[in-house]
Amino acid sequence: MGWIARLRIRDLEAFSWYDDVEPTFLFLFTSSDVVREPRDPEELDDYPDAYATVLVATAGILADRLDFLGLGKKASERVFGCNLDQWLEWQKALLPEIGEELLQPEIDALEGLELSGWVDLVAEALPAPKLGTARRRGSPVSLDSLLRIWQDDDPRLLLRALVMALDPADDVRLDVSPMREGNHIDAAFNPQAAATAYFSYAMANGSPAVIITEGSTDARILHEALAVRYPHLQSFIRFFDFADGAEGSASSGVRTLKSFAAAGISNRVILLLDNDSAARDARRALKLTLPKHYKIVHYPHLNLAEHYPTLGPAGPASMDVNGLAGSIEMYLGTDVLTGVDGELTPVQWRSYIEGVGAYQGELMHKRQLQQRFHQKVELAMSASSPLPDQDWSGIDAIIETLRLALSEDAPAGG
Repeated sequence: MGWIARLRIRDLEAFSWYDDVEPTFLFLFTSSDVVREPRDPEELDDYPDAYATVLVATAGILADRLDFLGLGKKASERVFGCNLDQWLEWQKALLPEIGEELLQPEIDALEGLELSGWVDLVAEALPAPKLGTARRRGSPVSLDSLLRIWQDDDPRLLLRALVMALDPADDVRLDVSPMREGNHIDAAFNPQAAATAYFSYAMANGSPAVIITEGSTDARILHEALAVRYPHLQSFIRFFDFADGAEGSASSGVRTLKSFAAAGISNRVILLLDNDSAARDARRALKLTLPKHYKIVHYPHLNLAEHYPTLGPAGPASMDVNGLAGSIEMYLGTDVLTGVDGELTPVQWRSYIEGVGAYQGELMHKRQLQQRFHQKVELAMSASSPLPDQDWSGIDAIIETLRLALSEDAPAGG
């Protein structure tokens, strides 16, 4: 068995939904608008709960809230003009079939009508909506026709126009009982939280994930690499746009992540950090419980980095630099990392980071490595695919790390 959710304005049932409520309408009400009230005696046979959960707000309050949501009078006026033109075109197309005597008076009454005139007609019809026509001026336009002009647009714009026909103190009532198939919804029900929950799944798993890197260089390199290796994913990943030229750091990435969480960004968000000591230290310092759709990952383990040339106070040495010196440049491929001398560009040891008990390593000649990578991208793009002698294994490993992080974030159901 199903139940009907209704939004009522005076005696008019302006909107109705079967077994649910249009979730966008829930954004218009707060928990302070929730009222539990007895049902009409004739409804008791149809509903197991003798009390209805109703959201009640005045027309004036709803007008204010709609305005602040960007659904104000101007938006309603624009939509009304377009919808009226389409409605008249459709009515005129029906003239040969239905006859001028039935449709032409309505067409004449609506031709050139502006939103203010529509509001006047609705205001006249509202005292007796069951009569179906705005009779006070002898208008042939039915209330049903006036409402159906809006049928293909955001219903909240129609609501914004409807409240213009009301006294600001008039109540608008939305029965939300059917949201739980007639089960009890108590006075603690929060409409806005319910609407947010309804849309969060679609937003999180329908919009591109936002990837925060340590700076603009990482974001630019990964964006270029994606165009070469995974062009079919370009619109499914969005790299955070740092200020042009901002090199950034692990700590700046962490600060950006915290600001996203504080702002309530609903996209899936991944903080993608280097595979080095500074990044591990910055992550250690993050003392914050993140939303479940936020993740922090590091650039992945590289086999190449297990025996990599380094320079330090004791001279050159080959060692595992995973977790110590894994910046984005380490993942650009052996063809980029190998110099004209045929040797890999070495890692130079920098400062000791006490928080993680390890030295921070950095690849030498980073600018040159980045330039080589850009040339590599240009060659691949001009050939419309990666060249056989190009090494993209490091980039592929990063994209796979993102794939795993994002796919594991996907909830089991809506």
